[in-house]
Amino acid sequence: MISFPAPKAHLRAQNSIKEEQVSQLVKMVNSGSLATLFTASLYAYLLHDQVRSDYLFSWLLLVVLLAILRHSFWHAILSERFRIPLELESFIRLGNFAAGLTWGISAFLLFPAESLLHQAFHAIILGGLVAGAIGFYAISMPAYLCFSTPVMVPLIARHLTVPGQDHKLLGYLLFYFFILMIVTATKANKYALKNISLGQVNKDLIDQLRTEQKETLQSNKLLAQEIDEKNILEKELFSYRDHLERLVEKRTEDLRSEIQIRRNSEAKLEHQAYHDALTGLPNRTLLKERLERCMKRSRRTGQKLALLFMDLNDFKNVNDTLGHNAGDLLLQNVSVRLIECCRDEDAVARISGDEFMIIIENVSEGIPEVQLVCDRLITTLERPHYIAGQNLEVKASIGITIYPDDGQDVETLIKNSDMAMYKAKKDKLYSYALFTKTMDEEMQHRVSMERDLRRAVTNQEFVLHYQPKVDIQTNIIVGAEALIRWQSSTGSLIPPNFFIPVAESTGLIHPMGEWALETACQQTKEWIAAGYSNFNMAVNISANQFQRFNLPETVRQIIEEINLPPANLTLEITENIVMDDVESAIQVMDSLAALGVGIAIDDFGTGYSSLSYLKRFPINILKIDRSFVRDLPHDADDMVIASTIIDLAHNLGATVVAEGVETTEQLQVMIEKQCEEVQGYYYSPPLPAEDFFKLLSTGVTSHKAS
Repeated sequence: MISFPAPKAHLRAQNSIKEEQVSQLVKMVNSGSLATLFTASLYAYLLHDQVRSDYLFSWLLLVVLLAILRHSFWHAILSERFRIPLELESFIRLGNFAAGLTWGISAFLLFPAESLLHQAFHAIILGGLVAGAIGFYAISMPAYLCFSTPVMVPLIARHLTVPGQDHKLLGYLLFYFFILMIVTATKANKYALKNISLGQVNKDLIDQLRTEQKETLQSNKLLAQEIDEKNILEKELFSYRDHLERLVEKRTEDLRSEIQIRRNSEAKLEHQAYHDALTGLPNRTLLKERLERCMKRSRRTGQKLALLFMDLNDFKNVNDTLGHNAGDLLLQNVSVRLIECCRDEDAVARISGDEFMIIIENVSEGIPEVQLVCDRLITTLERPHYIAGQNLEVKASIGITIYPDDGQDVETLIKNSDMAMYKAKKDKLYSYALFTKTMDEEMQHRVSMERDLRRAVTNQEFVLHYQPKVDIQTNIIVGAEALIRWQSSTGSLIPPNFFIPVAESTGLIHPMGEWALETACQQTKEWIAAGYSNFNMAVNISANQFQRFNLPETVRQIIEEINLPPANLTLEITENIVMDDVESAIQVMDSLAALGVGIAIDDFGTGYSSLSYLKRFPINILKIDRSFVRDLPHDADDMVIASTIIDLAHNLGATVVAEGVETTEQLQVMIEKQCEEVQGYYYSPPLPAEDFFKLLSTGVTSHKAS
């Protein structure tokens, strides 16, 4: 037969009845314990002179201790130490059994079996105790049986087992009495459980009524609240309607104002998009549009137009010395003067920092007319500009292109005028230059050179040649200068003057320079290992390398990785490099000197060194430029310059190296002037590493090298 679980509501009802049953049972436990104590006390009082006092006292003490333990136990239960009903009932049963057993053993301890009178009296007392327990424990039949069974069973068993008809009769009477008490307790139990069930039902009904009443009150409250909220909302809606009407009116006015502001903003943004923020001149974008329109007009009318590309020379110095505010003021002044020099139909634009472009239409007289405009522009700009309390003179370089001769589109005209401007800036003899086709060819060659040079850096197509430095007194090679060569894919060697300028301008000089420094240091380490411990390698440092912030750190890493003694390395820096920014140069040279490497000033005498600065440089070597050696001993001025440089170096405690020594006469002059070292074709041209080592191993002859 398949049994189905009781519904949840029925289970909850059963649990509630069980909890109430156990709750009432717990409440009656202490009362039952007190009744037991009272009965035991009365029992002991009546029989104290009939039984042995020590037995009576021991039994009474046991009853009292058990009552105290039960009371303590129920106190713990009532203090919520146990909350599960089954656990409560189990403990009550255990306590009842112990209490009943205490009374049950009293018949054996207190009275002899042969005293029928005493046993009858004892049976009456225990029977009354079992009957009275119905009022305390009948609510739970297991609890009642746990108490009454250990009380009655030992008593019945004793009388039934003791010889004699009287005892057996008493035992049967007690047995029937016990059955009667169980039946009575069962009926009392059913009645109590029925009352509990009815009480639980009443309680559930009361709780349900209270819940419904509470829900009704809550519903009424919510309904009243909804009515109040509805009234409030109606008032707010009327208020919002009036407010919205006012907002619509105000928003309409605001929209009219916003539309006007937006139109003004769009006009301002359009102006900003096509004009320079600093000078107000058209920018590159607007210039291109105007140039396109001018070219169309030129095609219709047949008149040529000129495009001038202007750059302010050395403008960076103004920002560096006087600050950017002064530079901005100067650009504004230049813009005003350019506009004053041009006609109304001409266009002036600022396309970047210090670069301007000018469109000149209707060039009817050709190049001379454009040249006159350029002369006027240059003369106007050269008038002093009073900026930051100083009169500044501005010089400009101008590149000129003519449409349609020098380009058929906007980009070509701009590109060609840019090339012409750089040509004028490079020549320095003239302030403007006309575009020619050779400029384009030079630019294409430069682009090709840059492309090939990038490939060469990637493929490491460079080699180092070494030119010996010879001690004049001992005629012994004491070092070398490492010179880079480009070994092209065709196998030919390209000298540095063809590719170094391109490498400088493109930034390729940095990987090339690091490679050259590392390769030269590695080669020096090998020659030191071959027995030339005092050999000194000189490596040239370019301007870009020197001005880079991490040059000392790069040098340190290379000499540490190769494990090269710093004293065997000298870095050659040209005079012009250190004079560009003297204070920064001194910091860099001090950092390099702290590493222990030598520092040489190359091409000395060709720059503008100040003696006050020169004495602050931590230099070890001054190299006389070959331009002062070439005409020795025939040029008196060169003789004086060379002698002065040598004396100056000696006074500063530096060694002198003469470059470009090619003749015996030149060598003799250096010997007479007490120059320490020389290098040049007199001894040897720059050589590959293998050839140089052969020369180093065989020594240097005093005659001119072949």
